[in-house]
Amino acid sequence: MNLELKNLTRGIIDVLEIDCFIDSDVSLDVISKSKTYITGKAHSKADNIFISLNIVLPIVVNCDRCLDETSYEYNFVYDGEILKEDIEKFNLKKLVDEEIFLNNPTKVLCSDECKGLCMKCGINLNMGKCKCEFEPVSSPFDVLDSIFK
Repeated sequence: MNLELKNLTRGIIDVLEIDCFIDSDVSLDVISKSKTYITGKAHSKADNIFISLNIVLPIVVNCDRCLDETSYEYNFVYDGEILKEDIEKFNLKKLVDEEIFLNNPTKVLCSDECKGLCMKCGINLNMGKCKCEFEPVSSPFDVLDSIFK
């Protein structure tokens, strides 16, 4: 999706309001995703165009601890500058896809209190306790721990 920015550079308009939905093609490990909602403004100053966007993309992913489906919403702000020589080929969709990829979280949890899965039996610890017994693992730092007690 290309933005029509010529009117900004010619001084016909001062501000271009942006309010649209686009399909994102960025490859994410998601179960489902909706259209990306973009709002913002573009304005011309000197030889450049400044653009400020709020980008929102609701997705459904697996929790990184317990693997249950959970909803997550990419919601971030982009502030950037477009050089006047790049105006003819400025592609809003490409910019949004790049920003989504760069702002991809490293971990998505269903809740801050998610307990994850048992390492032995694989039961979801959010649903209940398992009957697995764990032997304490000795660590080379146990000696240091005894010093601080």
